[in-house]
Formats: sequence, C-alpha cells, structure tokens
Amino acid sequence: MKSEPVESVASTSMQRSVRDMPRVWARSILAVRTMGSFECRTAPAGLRSCMGETSATVAKAPTDRRPPLRQSIYRSLFYGWMFRDADSGTALERALALRHNQAQARWMPVYLVRWLAIGFMLWPVEQASEAMALPALSVVLALGLIYVAMYLLLATVFWAFLRGGRHRGGGS
Repeated sequence: MKSEPVESVASTSMQRSVRDMPRVWARSILAVRTMGSFECRTAPAGLRSCMGETSATVAKAPTDRRPPLRQSIYRSLFYGWMFRDADSGTALERALALRHNQAQARWMPVYLVRWLAIGFMLWPVEQASEAMALPALSVVLALGLIYVAMYLLLATVFWAFLRGGRHRGGGS
C-alpha cells in the first residue's frame, strides 16, 4: 500500500477548503444594506465576497455608487426612509425596530431645520405675490406654507415621541 506524501494531502484538503469558502461565506457574510444595495465586507482571508460572489465579480462593480438626483432630493427632505416599521413582527423584532428608530431620531432636527429654511424662503415670496396682486400664485405659495407648517408640527411630535421613549421609568 502506497501512502501519499504529506504535501499532496495537505494541498488537496486546502483546495477543497478554498473551493468551499464562497458557499460558507454566502451563509455567514456580513452584508450591510445601504441605499438598496449590499456593501461587501472583507472576508477573513483577505478575499472579498458578497452574497456568493467571488472577488472577481465584486471587482467589476462600478466604483461610483452615488444615488440618483431624485433619490438624493427625496432623502434630504423626507425622513421616512431612515425608520423601520415597529408595528409588525415578533416582540423582539418590534423592540429592535423601536430601538433603531430611537437611534435614528437624532437626525430629525436636521430635517426640521431644512423645512424651517424652506418655510422662511417661501414666506416672503408669498407676501410679495400677494402684494403684486397675483392671487393664483399667492394661493399656491400659501398652501405650500401650510404644508411646511404641518410637516414641522408632525415631525416635532414624532421626534419628541422617539426621544421621550428613552426615559421610561417604572417608578412611582
């Protein structure tokens, strides 16, 4: 009976383990969801893998991943994309979603300031259109100001609710 040299046994097992790595990593990869796509993390051996892709396919991905202008404008004005639904799922999922939402509430003042600036820019334009006797434009701008005021009111209430949720006490 002829035994194989130790080097060939080691290289065969090494080849097998290297071949199986993408499947193992596909199950255990840490993928972070960012703007509708997945960001790949570096795997332990310096190789990159993202949901079963090898480093060759990841390298072909474009390097400029800026979102479209429409999406950027939407995300800079409306905050709903940052929050998770805390009303569905198991109790643990709801608690995790609420904790995530409370952590994301730190960005709400930024949105409030943006909408306050929009309101301060709309108000003089509305006053000028009313002074120039342009009733149609004045009505549209007045409705825009009402929308801004309601948005600010609701966003402030939501922010207060999310910030106030951290200080719940069980004392009497």
